[in-house]
Amino acid sequence: DDDLWLMNRGIRGKKGWIRLPERKHRTVLQELRKRNLVFDPTTQGYKIVLDIMLSRGFNDEAIKLWDEIRETGMPLKSSDICLGMKALALHGRWQDAIETLQEHVRAGGLKGDPMPDRPFCAAMGTCRQDAKWEVALQIFEDLIANGLLPDVFAYNQVMACCEDARSKSATEV
Repeated sequence: DDDLWLMNRGIRGKKGWIRLPERKHRTVLQELRKRNLVFDPTTQGYKIVLDIMLSRGFNDEAIKLWDEIRETGMPLKSSDICLGMKALALHGRWQDAIETLQEHVRAGGLKGDPMPDRPFCAAMGTCRQDAKWEVALQIFEDLIANGLLPDVFAYNQVMACCEDARSKSATEV
């Protein structure tokens, strides 16, 4: 079983497959660095490892890696932002998600992006975790203020936030 080279247990790099021991994904980043696959902060290695950590449930390590990615100052695409916001949502860090979104917009991250609304939707998703429907609604309004047309996904996100908050408040009464 350990010798299987499946995508959920290994990463394919330029130098071949790196085997990931079962349940030890927290050492993946060190292994990538040791093999000189993650040495340039613009590499996709960080993001690959972050995705694997999130999908395998290593949420604490994922949030540490996301913080490390942010500290490098590497340019992030919308898909990267969404991945990071998934980690933030799992830790209830919706304020950090808002800050990340604002930095992305200020840095011009929406220009030339084929799906510029996705970071807004991901930010709304982090608010949903903590029933912050007012904040999600503000993000939705910001999406429109930035000249973007909300799609079905954006409408669904904001409506789900409001519905979840309503359900939560009804159970508290």
